[in-house]
Amino acid sequence: SEKLNPSMENLKQIERDFMLARNRLPSEKQLSLILENITDEDARKNIKFASIKPLPIEEGKEFIRLPFQLSMNTRFISFGKYLENIERSSRFFTVEEFKMEAKEDIQPQLNIQLYLSTYVLQAGE
Repeated sequence: SEKLNPSMENLKQIERDFMLARNRLPSEKQLSLILENITDEDARKNIKFASIKPLPIEEGKEFIRLPFQLSMNTRFISFGKYLENIERSSRFFTVEEFKMEAKEDIQPQLNIQLYLSTYVLQAGE
């Protein structure tokens, strides 16, 4: 019985962690909030978005992956701050990839392509 107590505590902690993580996943009804998170006024300081393009949705057993491609012009430091804000978001986001390009006509700005995803619980979950 004493050996079970640490295991039961571990199981309870795993359950708590799972519920916290689950609460960070938006439902399908909250999709407009996702776009607000991506373009939040604080997050996008000193960033000029050229486009935000949804990419093909990937459906899993429990989750739907919603990938986006963002095109923006900004300075390197502002882009870093933007990534920090996305990381601290109340939603799960994963940065899949980003590409930076310095262009003569917009220096010291960078042209950045950012690919990120968020996840939505399947209906009925």
